[in-house]
Amino acid sequence: MMRTTMKITAALLAVLMLAAGAGADEIRVGKPGEPGISYQNIRVTGMRGGLIYFVTAGGEQSTAVQNIQALKLSRYPDYEKADAAMDKKDYAAAADLLTKMVDDIREDWLKLLVTAKLTFALDRSGQFTKAMQRFMELNKMENVDSDLLLSLVPQNLPEDKATRQTMAKNMAIEVPTVLDPQVREALTKVMENLNKAPGEAVMPVVTPGGPGGLVGGQAEGARDYVQEMIDKKDFDGALKLVDEQLGQEGASLSKLLYQRGRIQAAQGKDMDAAVSFMRVIIHFRPHTTEYYLPSLIEGGKVFAKLKQPDHARELWTEAQGLAKDDAEKSAEIEKLLGSVK
Repeated sequence: MMRTTMKITAALLAVLMLAAGAGADEIRVGKPGEPGISYQNIRVTGMRGGLIYFVTAGGEQSTAVQNIQALKLSRYPDYEKADAAMDKKDYAAAADLLTKMVDDIREDWLKLLVTAKLTFALDRSGQFTKAMQRFMELNKMENVDSDLLLSLVPQNLPEDKATRQTMAKNMAIEVPTVLDPQVREALTKVMENLNKAPGEAVMPVVTPGGPGGLVGGQAEGARDYVQEMIDKKDFDGALKLVDEQLGQEGASLSKLLYQRGRIQAAQGKDMDAAVSFMRVIIHFRPHTTEYYLPSLIEGGKVFAKLKQPDHARELWTEAQGLAKDDAEKSAEIEKLLGSVK
């Protein structure tokens, strides 16, 4: 009897909470890249420990923040406008909208979320000083997930030398007060980068990935720092970063091994590169990673350079079979096969 009464009470509480505010919220939940499930007429009640909590007519539910694909808040129309701007990567417009609403928010969970989004938008729109100010505000809030903080460390450094020096001095005062050791270490790296001259190569701060669609917008994926460094031909830095990421839980092993092979090939370390590409080919299957086919192609190039045409031909022949539905890729492989005798 008591258990039945508790269930009825919980359901009644949920209905009352939904009726308490003007209008209701909507949320779409699903892993990145999946369609997702929409819940309408809900009320978000909190965000803590990497989870967001919301009430439906059936009671309270929770889901991981990174699995929130969309969130509409009827009482804050500017939130949806800011989200739309983020999805278009118009971070300056999103920052303006979020700045106007953040100080008027009363709900603790929403102030945390909007401050996180604002930090991200300010950094991406080139407003490093404001981004760092908001980040430090976020760091002092309760129930902030450590991984979320790490993913939001501002890194879009100002070009002006004087501004860099000023920010480095300010951070030298604030960073030691940060309690989380990982966040403190990341901020220390940013501070070291600020002390370098504009244009000088900097070491990116290794973060656990992007902040997800809820904070960064659906169009924003996690930045690929390794690829950025490869594009800048900073091969030593890229290789160091690959080795660091290989030791992280949840790292994409096939991608990192492929990137390592590309870096080593660019450095002229052909035998090392061949080993990296072959590790992808040996330990993975074509349907388990998108880096299998590229490893066949690049691995063949390395073997051709090593004067091992038989190995090159073997890899390219397999690649030709996998790329038969891709005319452009097939033509590239056909040309490579024609280059070996």
